[in-house]
Amino acid sequence: MNTILRKQFLAHVGQTSPSPMLVEVERAEGSLFYTPEGKRYYDLVAGVSVSNVGHCNPAVVRAVQEQAARYMHVMVYGELVET
Repeated sequence: MNTILRKQFLAHVGQTSPSPMLVEVERAEGSLFYTPEGKRYYDLVAGVSVSNVGHCNPAVVRAVQEQAARYMHVMVYGELVET
């Protein structure tokens, strides 16, 4: 990560620790993610979108692609029924 991007990241993204690791993620698969240099890390803090099936699960990717081709999001607080 270049110096300007690193400074912008630290200035504008809420930090979750006093010493952020600043690991740059290029891609992720299953329970692993990879840096641009190819270093592999286990994602032990996977977010809500990947915690149960991993990154890039083929069935999830396919379902997201199919849904995105129909529509992305509508108000869901009991006002509209999505089919």
